[in-house]
Amino acid sequence: MLFANIFEAPQHSLPGNPFIPTSNEFSAYEKCLLIEQCFDWGIDSFEYVFQTPPRVVGRVLGFGLLHAPTETGQQHLVAEINDCAYSMELMAALAHVYIHGLIRVFYNPEGYTSVISETESSEGSYRETATTFEELLTELKDQPERLRDLLLERDRHRCVLSDKLDDYAVLGRRVSPSPGDQFCTTLVVPVIMQLHTTKVNGISEAARSKFTWAATTTTIIQHLGGLDIQALLGEKVLLLKLGYNNRAI
Repeated sequence: MLFANIFEAPQHSLPGNPFIPTSNEFSAYEKCLLIEQCFDWGIDSFEYVFQTPPRVVGRVLGFGLLHAPTETGQQHLVAEINDCAYSMELMAALAHVYIHGLIRVFYNPEGYTSVISETESSEGSYRETATTFEELLTELKDQPERLRDLLLERDRHRCVLSDKLDDYAVLGRRVSPSPGDQFCTTLVVPVIMQLHTTKVNGISEAARSKFTWAATTTTIIQHLGGLDIQALLGEKVLLLKLGYNNRAI
């Protein structure tokens, strides 16, 4: 699975507001800039979401607006940020949803993506597909670059979220771009069996009732990228039991 690195934990400040001043996008981005400038929340609270510093919340949501993979996804995020008004709790919860329900699923800065056992999935088709690819995985376990090539070929050298072409594939002449194609640097990450079942926890009931679309990683991806994950993976899913570091392959 290819995943454009649009939500890697931002270490740089947000750029100036690029949106039209009278637009909803401008208003949402201004809220992100405002929160980014806060030193702390200024709230005595044991809520888990407030463990994420304001600058990280502002940057995650702000860069999300700038790099959302689809226009529909961007408009969803615009509406969500503006609906939070200036509620610190809701803004922190919204960023928490994307950090722990999306970013950390595909990108773990502390090391390997965790290995999931078959018993943790209720999807029988995943286990069947895993068996189908068992021999291939055994053959390729010491050849991560070969595995990367196979995954790239399977996905037509494109990010499954944004449909942008992998720039290295273009430079290596593995694929010929068409007029209007956009490019990005992609990462190859394992397809995680818990996409359909893992719940996003750590937010208050008020926030949960507001962000009803954020039930699982699957629904978050569908909300942001407009993708039907079940239809996308289907029988093509390649289950990795090898725990590859998604930064290395």
